[in-house]
Amino acid sequence: MKKISMLLTAVVGILYCANVKGQTAFGLKGGLSIANVTHNTHKPRVTGHGGIFVNRAINKNWHVQPELLYSGEGQRYLWSDGEHVSALSYLQLPIMIQYYPVSQVYLEVGPQFGLLLTAKDKMADGGSHTNWKVNMATGEFAIATGLGIKATDRVIVYGRYNFGLTDITSLDQIIHHSNVGQVGVAIRFH
Repeated sequence: MKKISMLLTAVVGILYCANVKGQTAFGLKGGLSIANVTHNTHKPRVTGHGGIFVNRAINKNWHVQPELLYSGEGQRYLWSDGEHVSALSYLQLPIMIQYYPVSQVYLEVGPQFGLLLTAKDKMADGGSHTNWKVNMATGEFAIATGLGIKATDRVIVYGRYNFGLTDITSLDQIIHHSNVGQVGVAIRFH
């Protein structure tokens, strides 16, 4: 976590001090996440995400937006004793490059680094749970892509999909990626 905090601080400092004509905005974002793990036929886990961001305009069409987010991920599955939830939580650092073809709409893509915070196997009905963190990789890497629409100058509605590229488990020889669809609202403060 210390490394991610230091990386975010460095990125924010570079963007803020860069000698480019542009505007910097800070903000909060959050919303709904629909997460699943590849190579399984299980149901998606519906959860949430939220955090902070810095948006730096390079020119009228191009922006850079590093973020620091909490992201709930995982999946739902059936086992002999009932329905379970694989509940994963990550601290994510996406660094998004945004392109505005028009002033109210942007397309975005960028790398995302994640640090595993917790990993639990829980009964879906709220019963017992097991700590799975020792069976999981401590970090993950993904590519994120998305679309945003400015409802106002300060309020943005967005959708994003994170394509996991690294194995999130250490259980077997099968590679499991975490893939997450997100929809939410961002609020900018200039």
